[in-house]
Amino acid sequence: MIFDFHSHTRQQDGENSAREMVEAAIAKGLKIYGISEHSPRLPTFRYHDDPPNEVRGARGWDEFLAEIEKLQKEFARKIEVLKGCEIDWLGEENIPWTKDLIQKGNFDYTIGSVHFLGKWGFDYEKDWKMGFSNFKNVGEIYQKYFLEYSKMVSSNLFDIAGHLDLIKKFNDEYPLPKNSKILELAKPALDALADSKMILEISSAGLRKPCRDWYPSEELLAAAFERKIPITLNSDAHSTDRIAENFEAAKELAKKVGYEKAVVFHAKREREFVEI
Repeated sequence: MIFDFHSHTRQQDGENSAREMVEAAIAKGLKIYGISEHSPRLPTFRYHDDPPNEVRGARGWDEFLAEIEKLQKEFARKIEVLKGCEIDWLGEENIPWTKDLIQKGNFDYTIGSVHFLGKWGFDYEKDWKMGFSNFKNVGEIYQKYFLEYSKMVSSNLFDIAGHLDLIKKFNDEYPLPKNSKILELAKPALDALADSKMILEISSAGLRKPCRDWYPSEELLAAAFERKIPITLNSDAHSTDRIAENFEAAKELAKKVGYEKAVVFHAKREREFVEI
């Protein structure tokens, strides 16, 4: 079975329309395909290049969700289209706002991701460089990130844990200090996942980022397997050519650390284990 639950469209920062993405998924032989567009954020959480005086993706959001529902019906005989959403964790103080967003969206599944530490959106290069100086070193940033990630997981709001070690995105230029141990830094997030019902994604997106590595790394994935944390495979595609990218290699990585099955989603958060 070929599937992919993490992808984006031009409603936010993708290159193609939702229809184009669904048609490409069909052409690639996918049986299940989820569009998980970034949800609009609270106005106080912004990246450096966000449009002034507006929240990126907020305009036309309800119409976009209605379009996904239309595509679900239109292509029902060819592919199972799911209405997902990638939602930024914006801290415990904003849990009520997040719950309301999820309830109104009536999603088939949600992806929880940490892109902000406080109000610092760290995963764009300009923003990273602007905020880096507020910390002692990279190790301190990693520590804060994984602690925040553990809070996201423990909120029980989301179904899929998005790109577990996204914080390493720029480690080509900003590596961890040699005395830092990633397993110790990531332990709060891994332990929280083990105690949750969330599914950890193996994301091929990191292979095309400056870090040139899977999210999560093989070392963290092996630690996840030891904790019996279930997985799924995702691409975080922002264009049609990236859908289900490197999935055969992802399967081999999963098998290497011990996984034999992955989770697929169906409508209304239904889950199923399939062989990989």
